[in-house]
Amino acid sequence: MNGNVHALLVGASCYWHSDLSQLPLVKNDLQIMKNALNDGLKIPADNINICGEDGKLIFNDLMNVLSFEYEKSTTDDVFIFYFSGHGHKDVLCLSDVSIRLSELLSVLKCFRSKNIIVMLDSCHSGLFQFNHVDVEKYEKDLEDIIGIGNVIFASSRPEEVSGFDKDVPVSFFTSCIVSAINNIPVKKGRKSLFDIIEHTMLLMNRGNDLGKNTSPSQSPVLKDNLTGTIYFDVEDYRPFETEEYHADHDEYTIVNVKPNHTFQKRYTVEVILKNENVQNDDIKRITKDVANECLYLDIYDGPEAKDIHLEKPADIIWCHFGCDETDITQSNFKYMSTWKKMDDFTDASPIKEDQIIVENNVKMYDVMKTFYEEDEELAKLSNEDILRLADILTKKVLLLKDLYNDVYTDFLNGTIAEDDVFDFIDENQEIIDGIDENFSKIPVRTATQATVDLYGSIISDVSEIFNYYNREKLRDDSLMANTFFINKALNRINESLNELRVAKEKNMVKD
Repeated sequence: MNGNVHALLVGASCYWHSDLSQLPLVKNDLQIMKNALNDGLKIPADNINICGEDGKLIFNDLMNVLSFEYEKSTTDDVFIFYFSGHGHKDVLCLSDVSIRLSELLSVLKCFRSKNIIVMLDSCHSGLFQFNHVDVEKYEKDLEDIIGIGNVIFASSRPEEVSGFDKDVPVSFFTSCIVSAINNIPVKKGRKSLFDIIEHTMLLMNRGNDLGKNTSPSQSPVLKDNLTGTIYFDVEDYRPFETEEYHADHDEYTIVNVKPNHTFQKRYTVEVILKNENVQNDDIKRITKDVANECLYLDIYDGPEAKDIHLEKPADIIWCHFGCDETDITQSNFKYMSTWKKMDDFTDASPIKEDQIIVENNVKMYDVMKTFYEEDEELAKLSNEDILRLADILTKKVLLLKDLYNDVYTDFLNGTIAEDDVFDFIDENQEIIDGIDENFSKIPVRTATQATVDLYGSIISDVSEIFNYYNREKLRDDSLMANTFFINKALNRINESLNELRVAKEKNMVKD
């Protein structure tokens, strides 16, 4: 796994400068980082190169190994560079000489790798120049920018020193990263860089509060220009396949049965009525037939639900009725009904109409039907044009998201004030709202809806960030609570971007 990921771990334990103390624990840093990359991220051991394993990090040796790694780099690679040792502002201290961090970053920038991840564990390491969001890249196809970019994660702000972990003989920052790599949950067979960094920050905050760090205060510094995140495959994963169910009848068609299982077995059944002139009593009768048909279906959205509910009758069946496919796609339902299993239910007892509750939604249905009527010009768009329009709007909102992330990260890094974040939001709120409104006008087509929904979830989550955290709606929550909310939204965006990339590769549009 992760044969396209290469890592160079460098560290200096021995120093020839009389004014620099020896750092014997750096040897431990290199070893536990190597083990974490190999065991926690499944990077092949042969792809992990170490310079300074004997404690001596010599300039010529570093240049030679960087040259070696550069020659191996390809546009499909992820390259990880890790340093542990003494440092100053824009300076990394090797055993024999000191080098400018800015010059090292310039060398790494020359690598052909699609991603470069730099991790720095040294004092004052958070002072560096970094290329901010590249506006021009958003002119490329979306699949060519998802997951592309670089990350620098430093152990301390420019005015801070980096300490060691009081409980284990390693550097504090490295200890937190390694713990994050090894312990974050695996999602769909992968671990993400986003989760690793978020967990590392939480561990550092908690460690600082508990006095685990020999440094009195140490806050990591993060900068990136990624659109999305970087994933590491760590175990085999086969997506659970949810079965589909369709059935055609004289009065109606069952077009979809969606499992919504918890400790109860629950289905949402989407139904197209063939006769629009139905009454509540008709809906009750049809619901009874639908519920009887779906009562013992075995459709699940995951193995856990299947283990719990296999071959058992449903506890709740919701029926959502529309008059055509567009109603179903737009979730514009004329009637909704509910059947719930009673305590005296037995396999022999039939479902009765008096057990069914019907919600008449006709007035709102008619209003929404008018609202959803396609603009005459938009109605002329082909499926390909619809996806192209969704793509353009999504790239615009992703640019704003990445610019926002850049500003908010500067705030977390302590280089700008919170008011600067609010100023950015104020300047761009109208643009976000306009994109959101324009996206809502995109015609709904069954052939394109699965992909358009992915675009829509990205735009919705970005809009949610802007609307949740701004000057007018300043939260009383702590900075940690606000950051938690924003990170959750960013994580959803990352997941949607990855799904969208996969969808575009598979060409989800139906002919």
